Parts: sequence; structure tokens; C-alpha cells
Amino acid sequence: MSAAISTSQSAADNLMSVTVLDGGMGDELRHRFPDKPWSPYALESHAGDVVATHCEYIYAGAQVLETWNYSVTPYWLRGHHTSEQKDADAATIAQTFEDLTRKSVRLAKQARELCGTPHVRIAGALPPIGATFDAQEPILDGSGLPVDTYEFYLAQARILASEGVDLFLIETCASISFAAAAIQACRAADPDKELWLAFTLRHTAPVLCSGETVPDAIAALSSLPCRKMDALLFNCCPTEVISKAIEIARPLYDGHLGGYGNRRSERKAYGIEQAAKQSKAGALHLGGDRVDLNPEGYAQWCEDWIAKGADIVGGCCQVGPKHIAAVSRMVDNLAAIEDAGSNATVRGPRRQGFTNLTMKVLGVPLSNAGAPTILSKL
Repeated sequence: MSAAISTSQSAADNLMSVTVLDGGMGDELRHRFPDKPWSPYALESHAGDVVATHCEYIYAGAQVLETWNYSVTPYWLRGHHTSEQKDADAATIAQTFEDLTRKSVRLAKQARELCGTPHVRIAGALPPIGATFDAQEPILDGSGLPVDTYEFYLAQARILASEGVDLFLIETCASISFAAAAIQACRAADPDKELWLAFTLRHTAPVLCSGETVPDAIAALSSLPCRKMDALLFNCCPTEVISKAIEIARPLYDGHLGGYGNRRSERKAYGIEQAAKQSKAGALHLGGDRVDLNPEGYAQWCEDWIAKGADIVGGCCQVGPKHIAAVSRMVDNLAAIEDAGSNATVRGPRRQGFTNLTMKVLGVPLSNAGAPTILSKL
């Protein structure tokens, strides 16, 4: 591992290369279309709404779209079966997993094309195999046997690579062992593709859900017998905890660093029992949302992450297009100040390619907030 970036690195040093991610897709879809069933199967039944929501994030300033396949795993597919599908065998589930994973990439690409924004990159998501925040080894349905984590991630990475994603994003990773298996699987599927890894952390401390520490995670992953990850992130946890984790990680890790937090209230429990309660409640969460993290408040935390050495910022659960627009404005404003101080040409907004003229040519009206309303056109 090469020399780590100094902890004295300021926000200004990062500004010219800060990447803005999109926000949470599942929550935004439920917010925008509360009367529709947002199971993984909605990738087929409500594809136009998925594309439209991707477009809202592009217009907000996102430079990277994550595929909406977080719940496209056998664990969640079985939990969302219709009455006609509840008795599907393993082969049927495997085929559905592949079909919907491919569909998620194609819908993200469709949004990019519709918006006329070829600069936007598509991140192929590799979500948790089992319950969110569960650091225990996932179990195969009906067999009682553990899932082969490496083989599962390898199959998923091969599908994403064959669909032409621009980068892999292993996300909401709850343990070092999951991360190690996923990284090696991605490198086996496509050794040269850019690879980002996002750990999720406990609610009150910058440690993995497994209890493992950030320094231990960095040390373990740096010793893997394959090309290392290109970026280390922290996601789906409080903004304050991400700030502490970035501060810990920066002197130890010399790659791209960042976070995309959530606006969830405190999690009282972790693991498979909590996930079962969440599934029964009809969503991936229980409890309320943090009212203090409005768009400007969330952007301030992203600014704090940049000051601590982050160069990738975005959002997860309950962080919507308005939040990402505020984050994008913050990054552009800071960069403009830095550019002016160095007599450089001030950059234009990162919403390049997605203009009122583009929407007019497409025959798409603009909403009162300036973002495109394209549902009827898809």
C-alpha cells in the first residue's frame, strides 16, 4: 500500500475531483408513488417510474447512478412473491434474480440516455445477500446450509459486468468477511473494472455491524490476494458516524473515500429478526425519519466529510433528489470559491447535458421546482 494521504488534506484539495452519487431509490419511489407495490418485481411492472426517478437524481446533479437492485436477491425475492410465485423452485428464483438484475442496469442506462447525460456513470450494486445489517452468514432457503458468499457475488458481478456497468459498488457491507468475498468475486468477474466498497456502521459508533473496527477492515482488505478496491465508503448509517469513520480511515487508506448516509431514526436492533419485522412492516425500515436533516442540513454533513478527506458523497435511505441537489450545489459553490481564489475559470454546474432545451426537444414538461416530470413519456 502506498503512502496514505495526509490528515491535513483540506476540502479545497478535493473539490476539483469530488463525485456526487445519487440518493435512495426505494424510499423515493415509495414517496413519489405511495399506492404502488414496490417489491423487486416492480422493475418489470413499473419500469417507467424507476427510470423517471433515476432521471430526477440526474437532474439534481448526480454523476453516478446506482442500479436499483438492492432487494434483487433470493432472500428478498422469496419474501415478495405473489401467490402464484410463492412455491417457485430454486431454479426459478435464480432466473428471476438474473433477469431483474439485468433489468436494473438497463433502466439506469435508459435514464442516462433519456437525459442526454453520457458523463453519468452506472454503478452496478452488489447488496447484502441476507438481511440488511446482519453480519451472520446467510442461510439458503429450506436447506439450512450457508450461502456460498463468494459464488453468489461472483454470479452477480458477472451479470452486472455483462450488462456493461461502469463500476461495481459493493454496498451496505456488514462484515470484513462479506467484503473480502465480494471484492475477490468482482475482481474474478472483471479484474479491470472500477470497484467501490461501502461498509455500513452501527448507529452510535464508527464500527461495522459485526463489531469489527474500521482500521481492522482496512488492514484486512489491503492484504487480499487480488487488486484492491478503488474506493472505500460508508453508507446507510448516521451522518455523524460517517464523519467519524472518514476521519479514522483517511490516514490509513490512500484511495478514494466517501459516504452516503441515511436519515433514519435510531436502529434499536440489528440482524435477521429485525429484518423480519421490517419485511412484515412492508418496508426495509422501522421507526421515523430525522427531521433535522433537511437538504441543506444534509449537505452540510457532506461538506464536513469533504473537509475530512472524502471525495465521494451522496445519499442512502430517505435522502432524495432535493438533498442531492443541495449536495451538488454545495460542491459547485465550494469549487467556484476555490477556482476564483486560484484565478481559474469557474466551472459550470454538474447538471451538464440535462437542460431545459433537452427536455423541450423530448417533449417533456418541467415541474415547478425545475426538475423534469417525465412519467407520461416513459
